[in-house]
Amino acid sequence: MKIRFPVLIFLMVFSIAADGLNWQLVETQFVNDVLGEGGRPPYEAIIAPDGSALAWGIRGREGGLCIYTFADATKTCTPWPEDYDRSGTDLVWSADSQFLAFTENFFLNFREPDLWTFEVSTSSFANRTQDNETDTIIDEAFDGLVDYLPFWNPADNGLYFFRSEKLADTYTLTLMRLNGEMAEMVRDLTSDLPQFGIFRRPAIDPGGQYIALPVAGRENRDPLNGVWLLNLENGDLNQIIRYDDFSEVVPEWVEKDVPVNIEHVQWAGSQGLVVFLYSGAFEATYGLINYYYFDLATEKLTPLFDFSGLNEPADMFQLDSEGQTPFSHFPRVGVVAPDGSAFFYVHYAEPRAEVRVSALPLPPGISEPQQIGFMETSQGLPDPHPSMAQNGTAYMFAYVMKFERQ
Repeated sequence: MKIRFPVLIFLMVFSIAADGLNWQLVETQFVNDVLGEGGRPPYEAIIAPDGSALAWGIRGREGGLCIYTFADATKTCTPWPEDYDRSGTDLVWSADSQFLAFTENFFLNFREPDLWTFEVSTSSFANRTQDNETDTIIDEAFDGLVDYLPFWNPADNGLYFFRSEKLADTYTLTLMRLNGEMAEMVRDLTSDLPQFGIFRRPAIDPGGQYIALPVAGRENRDPLNGVWLLNLENGDLNQIIRYDDFSEVVPEWVEKDVPVNIEHVQWAGSQGLVVFLYSGAFEATYGLINYYYFDLATEKLTPLFDFSGLNEPADMFQLDSEGQTPFSHFPRVGVVAPDGSAFFYVHYAEPRAEVRVSALPLPPGISEPQQIGFMETSQGLPDPHPSMAQNGTAYMFAYVMKFERQ
């Protein structure tokens, strides 16, 4: 099916210049306009690392894996394999943009998952950890392998995932790597981290040496919760951020004893991490829910959006001289530039009819955030995993955006 690229709806372009850093947002389109379709936009779509395509999954028996190719404006959907449970889980692109990896959604339905890959050039699926268990409910009698949460090494295109296996009254936690047709153990994490304590996707640094692991045990105050750094060369594992560290860098009025999760971790080059801390108790966690920057050299954790000048939660909604509130500057979703030099994010302006796109140079402290674009109206919605390609194409808030460095 051939789809024509529609007229751009982007209305205005700004640029950010700070200490030699220059970025422009030159295009933005609602994803349904790109696809030429109506209805609900793809919720978990992800841009290929080379910016050539957008991929997403459609759940259910009539669903499948869809890929839109920007160069020729075509969309192809391939039905899920018969022995895949179709519950859907996050897709992850290989570093060379030739494959996608995924598993059954174990954390949603507690059915036995396998590691799957999809080859773009042949539109073919492969079960890479087939163990002859299909649609099996994981209960006390289950003794199979639980393979989940795949991710790729940007340096060598290696495919990693986690494997858990029942051992007496608990489950193991092992980092695995696919080596040809075989899965090999990289590091046993059972004695280091909580059972099933990793359920948000880790991230490997651009050099391929370190994995940032977001960890969340069953208890909110588990001292093991936070971000851990695994050295792939020597196996060293260290906790670099504790949950309590977030509480220590936010204002005194912030409610701190509430359930929070690290939603995702992104590398900012090889020198820092951008960590998104989120909670379902949103109103109770104003000032704590935030994006944070962690400097690996100084081990300093810094909120990207500073609310320390406020005296109480109600101040988040006080209008300033420009008719904006502190809350209006808070990101709805954000992504790190491919070179780690900036953080791009979407936020609402007051009144909320206008949606703005802003940029914050990294590491924080170089300059204040600057608006680089806006849309008069928004049809978008936050995505769980915003993504950005090496060529500056990004997908977030259900919009395809094109950034350029000047």
